[in-house]
Amino acid sequence: MTAASSGNRRKTPYLGGEYGVTTSVDPDGVDITRNGVLRSLAHLGVLKTLKRFKVPLAKKTRLMEPGGHDYYMHAPETGLFEPATQLGDEIKNGQLCGTAHFMGNPERKGVPIYFKRDGVVVCKRHYGRVDSGDCVAQQAPDI
Repeated sequence: MTAASSGNRRKTPYLGGEYGVTTSVDPDGVDITRNGVLRSLAHLGVLKTLKRFKVPLAKKTRLMEPGGHDYYMHAPETGLFEPATQLGDEIKNGQLCGTAHFMGNPERKGVPIYFKRDGVVVCKRHYGRVDSGDCVAQQAPDI
């Protein structure tokens, strides 16, 4: 049912990954995906040069680790999550992650969710609706 399993059945190499930015398509996500695929093909020797594709120089690789429970932010209650950060943002302890709003009671003030550590946003929730305990963001520190 997937391209990966089809390639495996045919013993054909397959390159795949998660390329979207919160299940949407935008110019930044397309550029990241295009440049990453072209660099990978060049590294594997499929492409001899990247010059004709105008691929920008790669940024320095960052080594990070997922960290413990404190690096995951969770919704305190069921509601609608309004994020305050983007993927790749450098975060400081106590910075606003986002706000949980209450769809059933719009007059009720939203509950802010704060980061508990310094780090970089490496994952964020892409659906607006959250249930109590749902992960809304993950951050990771550099190693």
